[in-house]
Amino acid sequence: MSDTKTKLRKSLKSIYDDLRDAENGPDRQTFGFKHRLEVIHKTLAELEPMIASEFTELGELEILGDFASTYYHTGDSGMAQLLKSRIKIIAIDIDANLEANHFTQELIPKQEEKTDNISQKVSEKNIQEIISTLDTVIDVFSDTSVTKKVLDETIKIYDSFWKIAKNCLPSRNDMNLLKLGSVSFTRILISGTQELTDHRKELVTKSKRLKHIFENEISKAASENGKVETEAYIILKNLEQKTRNFLEIELSEINPKWWKQLIPGDVKGNAEKRKAEDEERKTWEYKEQPLISYIDFTDYEKIISQNNNWKEIFQYVFRDKTAISAKLKEIDPIRNAISHSRNLDPHEEKQLRFYSEEILRTISYYNDNKQKIKQQKAAFDETKISPRKPVIQSDKSVYLWGADMILTVIDPDAGKDSNKPEFVGDRSDSKLIIKSSRGLLENYRLRETGDSTGIFQGLIGFIGIRNDGKVEPYNYNDKPITQTQGKEVDDGFLVVAENDELKITYSNLAGTAELTVFVIHNPETSQIGF
Repeated sequence: MSDTKTKLRKSLKSIYDDLRDAENGPDRQTFGFKHRLEVIHKTLAELEPMIASEFTELGELEILGDFASTYYHTGDSGMAQLLKSRIKIIAIDIDANLEANHFTQELIPKQEEKTDNISQKVSEKNIQEIISTLDTVIDVFSDTSVTKKVLDETIKIYDSFWKIAKNCLPSRNDMNLLKLGSVSFTRILISGTQELTDHRKELVTKSKRLKHIFENEISKAASENGKVETEAYIILKNLEQKTRNFLEIELSEINPKWWKQLIPGDVKGNAEKRKAEDEERKTWEYKEQPLISYIDFTDYEKIISQNNNWKEIFQYVFRDKTAISAKLKEIDPIRNAISHSRNLDPHEEKQLRFYSEEILRTISYYNDNKQKIKQQKAAFDETKISPRKPVIQSDKSVYLWGADMILTVIDPDAGKDSNKPEFVGDRSDSKLIIKSSRGLLENYRLRETGDSTGIFQGLIGFIGIRNDGKVEPYNYNDKPITQTQGKEVDDGFLVVAENDELKITYSNLAGTAELTVFVIHNPETSQIGF
């Protein structure tokens, strides 16, 4: 049985290692990554029933969803994160060590196996409850004035205390203390005496000895917790030092003025303020620290996810911005707990280990394959399509007062979402301006003709104004429109003169397209609506 469980734990770890290799491998941005995820999903789905069968205490595991339907909703990153989370949860339940590899040595030196003691069996809270019960027993049976009813109630308290305490004593020899105590309670209850009999004296003495034993166990538990906190501190310190060094090296390689130009303003300002305060406070000679040593843990996420840094460097390191941001944000409260000497619960300890290992493993992989990754990046950059200049068109070149112009913009790079029609005209990367001698229409939105067409259209109606200042409105559903207005698609109207020349411009990141059309006054048709 034990051999089978060990094999299952190893199999789970092997799947976990495959998943991490896939995430950090060269196939991460190709269709090969999806195939590897599918293989890992299939292997895990086959392993889980065997785990449920062998580790019966887990109960029935929830069935792993179908790969195709799950992948459709999550994509590469979501599927990888889902599989990783599921593996980690199962690993915790079956006590599988996902960290048992050479890389774990980077996190923390190997610790000796802990001895079996009370701190592993019960929580500190339970031990404190036991000590509190013993205090009650000592007080009650040291007092000759208590009634038989009080003695009876104390014995009931002792019954519940026995169920907890008998399984918590570090030595079987100490069990005799509890047994002797039980006999004394029985004799007292039968005799009903209120005198401080030998039996009561014996019980008080035994209870004091028990209390002393459990107080010693509290000290041992605190000592063990101290070891755990020391381990957590070492892991965190190692993570911070290596992350800081990595950020400094990578940023300085692309820009010698990286601190001034690549660090977010708030991060930079706070760090410089802390350093100045530190230098002012220290009156003795000390080794000057670099500014990056003064940033907060939360600042790592800001630096990494800043758009220019992510695009230039860190997308090739961490691959998934959402995932690395989430990991760093989840570590932050754990870091705060360690900094303020608060105890970590088992989940926090495991979470710190998991995330620290993943982040440092990713950095290590990048450093080992840096030249290869840079070559792939350069090759990919050469194949990227440069942003294309837009084209702007109208359905006619000359219009009459009261007529509509169908305006079309062709901008294949403006679509951000291939699953739905989008709008252009009011964005910094897609700006539309329509100007006559009497009116200006800005930020007017054109709508895409379909999913991913890159073709955007809208209507603009013309309102005439005579040389004498008299306005000939545009009749829209029997409602006269007399001024320039409009937001999107079909509610745009522009005031024009008797013989007007319109200048229309549309700009994207690649350039600006210009169009000139004419609007003239025809007295016979200027009042006709559409």
